[in-house]
Amino acid sequence: EHHIHISRYTDSGRRRSELEMLILMAIHIIQYFKDRFLDLINGRDNSNVADHFARVYAHLNETERSEFSRIANKLLSSSFLCAQRDIDRNDYYEALQRISLYRDYFSVLDYEVISYSHEQVIQLKSTEKYNHLNLKLNESVVLLLLRKLYFQKSKEISLHENVILTIEELHDSIAEIGWLQRRMNKTELRGILRLFKRYSLIDNIGEIERDDSMLLIYPSIIHAVPYEEIVEIDKQIKAYGREEENETVDEDTAD
Repeated sequence: EHHIHISRYTDSGRRRSELEMLILMAIHIIQYFKDRFLDLINGRDNSNVADHFARVYAHLNETERSEFSRIANKLLSSSFLCAQRDIDRNDYYEALQRISLYRDYFSVLDYEVISYSHEQVIQLKSTEKYNHLNLKLNESVVLLLLRKLYFQKSKEISLHENVILTIEELHDSIAEIGWLQRRMNKTELRGILRLFKRYSLIDNIGEIERDDSMLLIYPSIIHAVPYEEIVEIDKQIKAYGREEENETVDEDTAD
């Protein structure tokens, strides 16, 4: 496994009802107060996050609570809300309006809610070493290449314009790295891109199987792959290449 991490909730495929969300909140709030009581006994005092959340949440009407539950579930399943993405735009602004409420709630669950106003992205990020998405080699390589292409193309457009490339450009970038032995087949590439689409990193225009179809890359990819320079991305790709060569040598030796 290769370790470019996107925060992932283990039950991401399951949508909770508002009642289930409330039960989950209650469990974690109870645990919070138990932990806080122990902190006080041991001379440590934490901010009253759960108290603040409970007070604010109590003043929400039924519609607002339903929206909170739905958007919280969306963050748990996708990690990002991106204003440039059509299906995220309204949810991004709704979450931004109540950002402190989401931060209070998720902090009890050991998550951090980060707002990047410059890129108009909200990220849900685990503060602990769990619920990370571990990628396979080819998934890691494609993600790094998408980040590199985003870096290059974003210099040619204004801040809130979409970064667009063709599937053929992505295939060309994969071929240029040199150490993949074959052109990535359509089924494998489709699976990889659908994975990244699920996490609000990209969208496709047209069928992924067609070389002339286009990909939209969203600024959320900056925070999924937080490299600042292309040289850092190239260095990581080369490191993966060395790992692949070593694995191939080991397999040949075993044969």
